[in-house]
Amino acid sequence: MNETLIEKVRNYEFLYNPHSRDYKDQTMRHEAWEEIGRELKIPGVTVPEIKSKLNGLRINFLAEYRKYVNSLKSGSGEDQIYESSLWNYDCMNFILEHVSARSSIDSIKITPANIIDEPQTQDDDGRVTYELDEKCEH
Repeated sequence: MNETLIEKVRNYEFLYNPHSRDYKDQTMRHEAWEEIGRELKIPGVTVPEIKSKLNGLRINFLAEYRKYVNSLKSGSGEDQIYESSLWNYDCMNFILEHVSARSSIDSIKITPANIIDEPQTQDDDGRVTYELDEKCEH
């Protein structure tokens, strides 16, 4: 069922692409989910169950993808790059171009009072790294 579900959903880009013209058309989306349910030929399966199953597959895939991306950032050699053993990893690649990371917020407040007056480092993207005083409160 899982591989068939992935392939069926792939045929309906407006189900996973928020930039699709029909993405917000709830009627069209519901009809597509019902059609996928009929094509799966599983008696008694409901649209919410199908959506839930796909969401689980998507979450697992994205977790595996994050592991891969993080292994690239670690500075490890080629033999240390993460290789997923997830059966559907290659099947789900089509969603990557339609997924974007949410912005995050730092939990440590940087104020002039807790920055040490030592040289700051700046990476290639222009981000500045500050060293914090060990005594500051988080």
